[in-house]
Amino acid sequence: MRTKWNWGTKLALWTIAFMSFLIILVYMTFKNDIILVEKDYYPKGIQYQTRIDEMANARLENITFSVSQNETELAVYFPGLVVDSGTLIFFRPSDNKMDRVYYFSQSDSNQMHLPIQQFSKGKYLLKSQWSFQGKKFYVEKPIYIK
Repeated sequence: MRTKWNWGTKLALWTIAFMSFLIILVYMTFKNDIILVEKDYYPKGIQYQTRIDEMANARLENITFSVSQNETELAVYFPGLVVDSGTLIFFRPSDNKMDRVYYFSQSDSNQMHLPIQQFSKGKYLLKSQWSFQGKKFYVEKPIYIK
């Protein structure tokens, strides 16, 4: 025998289903961790104009760097430059615990060799900021560690 539902029963079932969906949605939302890309995200956002100027300097002067890798090391090379000082940030979008930061200065040559064992395989965004002859430059390059 088939049960016949009137409009009141259907309305009650749809209301219960909708309320259950909302409760599950709210629970899942609060369960997720919200991880910002950087800890001081908002102050850095305010100072972003300086970063835009550094990127424009690199574009205007056509200055960049190259990256090569083999089984043992990762080499970052600044062709034709003796960099005064700078920073290399290997930013891992999927996990901030895998980010790596390296500093270099004029005493170093125009290339930097890093052991590849320090990195996990996968995609990184290499953020490089350096100064050369009193000007500051910034370039980002996506790289894939094999």
